[in-house]
Formats: sequence, structure tokens, C-alpha cells
Amino acid sequence: MILPPHVSEAILGVVRGRVLDIGTADGYKLHWILEKSEGKVSNVVALEPSPRLFKQAEKEFLMFPNSEVVHCSFEEFEPNEVFDTVFLFEVIEHIPKCLHHQAMVKCVSLLAQGGTLVISTPNRPVYRFKCWLSGEKADPTHVSEFDLHELRAFLSGYFRQIHYYGSLPWMRLLRRFPILTQVNAVFNPLRISHVFYALLSEPHEEIRCENPPSHL
Repeated sequence: MILPPHVSEAILGVVRGRVLDIGTADGYKLHWILEKSEGKVSNVVALEPSPRLFKQAEKEFLMFPNSEVVHCSFEEFEPNEVFDTVFLFEVIEHIPKCLHHQAMVKCVSLLAQGGTLVISTPNRPVYRFKCWLSGEKADPTHVSEFDLHELRAFLSGYFRQIHYYGSLPWMRLLRRFPILTQVNAVFNPLRISHVFYALLSEPHEEIRCENPPSHL
């Protein structure tokens, strides 16, 4: 399992219909979600700007006949359809803050009525502490990380319904101890989570009515 059980349960509960994955990387996470979604998905579009990752993602989706991997950035993507489920897994932190509003308006414009946007992003203080503790370098392409207060304030400006979930640090190790996985699910301790997951629906009407940007 690549997601904590309570997070995967929440995501699988909303995924349906036409799916868009923005920044799919190697496609492994979306592949796992599609396998678990029990035929609720009708077609998939996955975006990936990296040539290397794009080729890996193409291989991941060979078994899904109604899937398309598009070699382009989110900025370049101009579809003629909307989607019931939109994924933005650990992408927003790579977008400069001055472009966050344009990115969210575009996400809302791509979302069908009654659809769900799923966003994940690292929790800045925990992510930075984990990097310091392990001696790893923080990702230099992270230009706009959030803490919990900042993320809540930001997302509430775009959606009325938001459900938050968290994944504790070192979850791969913690999964060896089921009691810790259960603690994570029951208490959902967001402030000490390594990664935030937000399930967003019901965009504010003024955001829905705003013209999406032609570029970010």
C-alpha cells in the first residue's frame, strides 16, 4: 500500500468518472488508485512534463485502455472537457506563490459540477525537521511549502467543503507496527503529519465564475 489506509479509503471513496492527474510523475500512485477503484473510473488523463517520467508513466498505463498520458505541463494543458476527479499530488509546492491563485482557478475550471479535487503537499516544519534529522537535502524545487495554518487559510478561499488527512513521518517503517497506523487513522494528527491530503469540493461561486488563466 502506497498511502496510509485512512487516506486511501478517503480517496477511493471520491474517485469516479473522468479523472485528471496533474503531474503524475512515474504514474505509480495513480495506477494503484485505478486498480483499487473497482471500475468507477471511465477515462483517465495524466499530465507529466518530464520526458523521463513521461515514458515511465506511459508504461504504467498500458493496461488501462481508456487512459492517456500527455507530455505537457499544467500550464500548457488546455482540454475541451471537465473532470469528476482531479489529482494534484505534491505539485502545489513546486508552483511559486505568486501563481497559486491562477493554478487554483484553473483547477476549479477543470472540475465538473459535484467533482472533487485532491491535493497533497508536505507539511513544511515536519518535512524540514525530517530532512535535518536524516541528513537529507530538502528538495530545491520546493518553492512554496505550507504549514497547517497556511494551507487551511489558502484552500478555504477556493472551496466550501474540505476534508483534511495526514500521513505521519516514516510511514513505511511505521506500517510494521499496525497499532501506529491505527493511531494515525483515529487521531489524524495533522500538525505532526509529514504530508497533508485535502479533499476539496463545492468551489466558491466567485471562483467558479472567474475566467481561468490562459497561462500560469
